[in-house]
Amino acid sequence: MQKKSESLKVKSEKTDAAFFDFHSFLSGKIFTWIGIIFISVLIFILRSRLLPIPFERDEGGFAYMGYTWLEGTSLFTDYVDVKPPLIYILYGIFSKLFGADPSGIHTGLMLFNLGFSITFFLFLKKYYHSGIALLASVSFVLLSSMSNVFGFAAHATQLLIWPAIGGLWLTRQGLEQEKLLKIALGGFLLGIAFLIKQQALGFMLLAGIFLSFITLYPKPRWVFWLKTGATLTFFAVLPYVLCLIWFYFTGALHNFWYWTYVWPSQFAAKQTGNIELFNMMYGMVSRNTEWIWYIGLSGLMLIWFTKIPITEKVFSLLLAFFGFLALSIGFHYYPHYFVVLLPAVCLGFALAMYSIGTFLQRINISSGISYPLVILFSLAPLFFTFKSSKDYYFKDKHANILRNVYGANPFQESYIMGNKIKKMSLPGDSILVLGSEPQILFYSKLPSITEHMHYYQLVDGGSQNDSLQQILINKAEKSKPRFLVFSRNGYSWLNKNPESKLFTWLNPFIQQNYTLIGMANVNKDKPTTYLWDKDVNYDKMTNESLLLFSRNLN
Repeated sequence: MQKKSESLKVKSEKTDAAFFDFHSFLSGKIFTWIGIIFISVLIFILRSRLLPIPFERDEGGFAYMGYTWLEGTSLFTDYVDVKPPLIYILYGIFSKLFGADPSGIHTGLMLFNLGFSITFFLFLKKYYHSGIALLASVSFVLLSSMSNVFGFAAHATQLLIWPAIGGLWLTRQGLEQEKLLKIALGGFLLGIAFLIKQQALGFMLLAGIFLSFITLYPKPRWVFWLKTGATLTFFAVLPYVLCLIWFYFTGALHNFWYWTYVWPSQFAAKQTGNIELFNMMYGMVSRNTEWIWYIGLSGLMLIWFTKIPITEKVFSLLLAFFGFLALSIGFHYYPHYFVVLLPAVCLGFALAMYSIGTFLQRINISSGISYPLVILFSLAPLFFTFKSSKDYYFKDKHANILRNVYGANPFQESYIMGNKIKKMSLPGDSILVLGSEPQILFYSKLPSITEHMHYYQLVDGGSQNDSLQQILINKAEKSKPRFLVFSRNGYSWLNKNPESKLFTWLNPFIQQNYTLIGMANVNKDKPTTYLWDKDVNYDKMTNESLLLFSRNLN
């Protein structure tokens, strides 16, 4: 009996030794490269078929301003929008490197997604645990590509998080090594993220608070805190200051300040406290991923019962808190805004699984049982999440994806109509798109006679509506562009004043100068019908129609 017991003991020790070797493997360079390769392959598998999906309207505005910027136009002079300038510059670079079409822009998105995911993996591997790093990164790859957060679209929130996480990592390294240069570079990257979109402010504040924690806990180092904090702040603000100086000397500072700060602030003030909107959007974002969100939030609490260092526990909570703050800037809570919160949710999900593993070890469950259980607990929510979206990744037509996600918005129709305009156009032609469908401008590759990418600012009930509308009317009457497109979609306008001068002017202007030559009749529950030339008839249009007019040749 004693020999049998000794035999079992030896067997158990061998089993534990094998898992100890596995643990060493997780910490080695080979696992690092395996993790990077796995993340890269997974991103390619999930995103490659989604690359050609036509633009929605935000992407269309970014793409058109970026493309025309490469052609020589000036940002916030020739064309205006409400985002900082770097998002348009990135789109211009993507179109130059990978092609001036949706596939080209979305290739840029895929590379930024890859850059963030690998950086996130390496960052977490250094400060937490290799298993936590890989699980959190894989979770992010899956959740950030899903239709729940419009993951196929190159929104600014998808692009800003890579320089943001890079800035946080460099800041952390600079504090550990007491190197101000790395802190300066970290701050500069955070400032770059802000120039992509204002929501990066949340990550800038996270860096400052975490810096204060590192330098003041447990023993305050006030001089070091002041020196490092001043360096971080200066270089985080520097990109924006340089941006202001640039627009001052180009004469566009007033436009830049108005469209990126004044108007967005006024619009955001109307949304304050919109809890119902948050609940509705969260329901959309968490659909079929509820367990990952629940487990992720619980993991941020369970970590406090593990032996993970206090600095990592604090960072996890700060990532969640300031991720939510970044989500809430502007109080819009659109689904793609939730991308800035996904790093915290995915880290929390991985931390929950790590906490389960440590708990199983505390109650003397052998590694041979606890490791497979933790892997099973980790993979099950990811598998069922992926299963719920497998048609989206591998089967659904792109037009159906757009319809399922955006309803009756004319995004597939814009692609078809915009490319038709491009084929019909001649050198010297111009276009006016009435409605917030700037993707048509990008597809047509024609100069727009108005600087506006979106029309919300012209019909939002604000004091500037009359003057902006009159400027648009004067430009249209003077130039009479070859093509005019009018969107009847309500979301293309969000009109607060149907009696405004723009709409009383429009019908007589069209009747006197234009002929209806194309119509895309959008129906949420049926395929879109397209009518061209002699087949076009006003009686056939719907409330969501996209209308194409050509100037009369007289």
